[in-house]
Amino acid sequence: KLAKELGIMKQPDPFKWTNQIVMNCADIDIITASFVPEGGEEINATGFNYQNEDEKVTLCFPSILQKGSGSLKIDFVGELNDKMKGFYRSKYTTPSGENRYAAVTQFEATDARRAFPCWDEPAIKATFDITLIIPKDRIALSNMNVVDRKPYPEDHSLVEVKFATTPIMSTYLVAFVIGEYDFVESQSSDGVTVRVYTPVGKADLGSVQYFIYLFILRKETALLIDPKNSCASSRQWVALVVGHELAHQWFGNLVTMEWWTHLWLNEGFASWIEYLCVDHCFPEYDIWTQFVSADYTRALDLDALDNSHPIEVDVGHPSEVDEIFDAISYSKGASVIRMLHNYIGDEDFRKGMNAYLLKFQHKNASTEDLWECLEQASGKPIAAVMNSWTKQMGFPIIVVDQEQHGSDRVLKISQKKFCASGPRNDENCPNWMVPISICTSEDPSCTKMKVLLDQPETTVNITNIAPDHWIKINPGTVGFYRIQYSTTMLESLLPGIRDLTLLPVDRLGLQNDLFSLLHKQADMQEEKNRIERVLGAIPAPDLIQRVLNFALSVRKYTHTL
Repeated sequence: KLAKELGIMKQPDPFKWTNQIVMNCADIDIITASFVPEGGEEINATGFNYQNEDEKVTLCFPSILQKGSGSLKIDFVGELNDKMKGFYRSKYTTPSGENRYAAVTQFEATDARRAFPCWDEPAIKATFDITLIIPKDRIALSNMNVVDRKPYPEDHSLVEVKFATTPIMSTYLVAFVIGEYDFVESQSSDGVTVRVYTPVGKADLGSVQYFIYLFILRKETALLIDPKNSCASSRQWVALVVGHELAHQWFGNLVTMEWWTHLWLNEGFASWIEYLCVDHCFPEYDIWTQFVSADYTRALDLDALDNSHPIEVDVGHPSEVDEIFDAISYSKGASVIRMLHNYIGDEDFRKGMNAYLLKFQHKNASTEDLWECLEQASGKPIAAVMNSWTKQMGFPIIVVDQEQHGSDRVLKISQKKFCASGPRNDENCPNWMVPISICTSEDPSCTKMKVLLDQPETTVNITNIAPDHWIKINPGTVGFYRIQYSTTMLESLLPGIRDLTLLPVDRLGLQNDLFSLLHKQADMQEEKNRIERVLGAIPAPDLIQRVLNFALSVRKYTHTL
């Protein structure tokens, strides 16, 4: 049985008169605790009241503690668990085939309290001085670099490893690992040392751990590639994982969400930036089409269910936190950020994000703080627009029809809530403020017009467009909504599908929307005929892939076909 004994020192902020200190604590037995007021004498705690359901402990003292700052010392004992949370053991196999264990931490979201008593909330930040006592034939890793390694005087088989003081950060970002590792080291172009730690004997395969600003821990399978044998999809996946984790250095580490309600500020941004990074480094991957095929479509499918939830969710008990680490926080979060970036424009978006990161660096921020920075940079009503996307669940279906008037085209656009269970006639149906982009066959890759649909329906006039030219809503499949075209408007898009002037990401979005509508229409035969006409225009490779994907999900539709 592997066990640990640790002691910590804390410097609480000034507090009111009290003889109790309440902290987060789980699966830990406290042996002794004492408090030393600044300039005062040590006071020993006389009791520990564990509130196991709330994962808290109350330290009771015999007298009122002096108001102000002080040092809290706690001696406690815990055990390395097999739950893959807190401080746990992870089995690995050596090159000789022997099974051994590494000691690893996983503190996000609320499991630092399983390794040491603390105030385990994202808004309570501190610096951390970490010292580990380990077997001398093992390597210790943590958030910061090693500043001292020396024999442990009480046991010559052990060594004491001391790390540099961390930047101010939340408890869930603390990490340490004890195991057997090799590393390779290099310098970035701007002088940052990057060490890649790998299991012993695997350094030639380009595995796994990164030191940049903080310590990133991921499984081998998410970061390991074989330069000779790894397929393109594996390389892309590893690139996305690295991009995601590096994005957290800014979104999560430098600026941390105020509370778990705002988790999407961490995960939504990291999930969007991972694709942004890969697209910049590897444009040949056409990664945004894959984003639409994976994250975007997954988020739409989940958010159309009656049991979905908003991006921003009220979180009370720690057990509720893990439930929101899902495709809504990650994939829908990334999708609405992508839509917001398109609505604001790249230049103003960069200005707003730069202001946000500078203002809240080493601090905590809420969704409202982000909206304020982006509003100031863009001059647009960001909070009013985005609250409809983050504070209510679901998304709209945009219904579009058109009429030609001379050289002008009039679009009739309306919105209603899209539900996987079928259309609803609900007078209280929510509305969204929907950023809508429009392109034409003159330049399918360029947005001709942007409108903000802030009511149930509107009309849009597009000038100087020939009757035989097509119009496409949502170029790039950027808006987080589905589209239902009238039959005549859909027919006009068929030439763009046949001659490939419609970009792959737009063909994919169009196909996804059609299939999603298949089992929701009153006239099923009419909808199947519409799909057949579109499928008939799709080039063979695209058609085969789409039909295969549809076949995998056909069970979702069989009850209505």
